[in-house]
Amino acid sequence: MHRTGLGLALLGAVMLAVACENPNDRYLRVLPMKRSLRGLMNAQEAFLADSLRYASSLASLRRDLGQHALDSLELASDSVAIDIEISGSGYVATAHRSGTRAVCRVFIGSENAPRVPGAAEGQVWCP
Repeated sequence: MHRTGLGLALLGAVMLAVACENPNDRYLRVLPMKRSLRGLMNAQEAFLADSLRYASSLASLRRDLGQHALDSLELASDSVAIDIEISGSGYVATAHRSGTRAVCRVFIGSENAPRVPGAAEGQVWCP
């Protein structure tokens, strides 16, 4: 009986450890998304300076700035996908990474603030 109780306690501890998220693991999952969104903000500012508007896609940025410019801004990660939604005076960008359900967002333009609750304009937010 004692062995069974010990086995169940050990099994419970293992299940609890698996269920709890390691903060370092989360950091490593969101880091490429944060880096990509920061690079996107830099690329968008360069695009805005040339075109007087924000780019609606990475393809637009690639066409106008060149792939080399995007590579230097760390937007070339194959594991991170970025969606851009243009609004009146800014945009909301959302980064997704393959293999995780975590997402990160950033917004530019004060009218987009309600779409990214908990974040300040230009601040990458990963809930």
